[in-house]
Amino acid sequence: MMALMIVGLGALLLLVLRRAPQLVLESRGLLLLVVAVLLPALLISVVLLPPPPIVLLGIATLVALAALLTPGRTATTPQCGTIAA
Repeated sequence: MMALMIVGLGALLLLVLRRAPQLVLESRGLLLLVVAVLLPALLISVVLLPPPPIVLLGIATLVALAALLTPGRTATTPQCGTIAA
């Protein structure tokens, strides 16, 4: 069940990054929400689950925290009606 949550969260983040990159690249709000979901999941998995979900959640949490600590970048998406070069 935890593996399904990890895969679902990852798929959701990839969809958001593809459809609305400015939410990820220009704001820290989504990353804070991801960390707020991952930290309790990591703590629950440490107490209740075997090592594989703990490792996956630990990696996901570290990646989200690393993304929070890096300086922000601006999204470069083409505007409607323009052709990307």
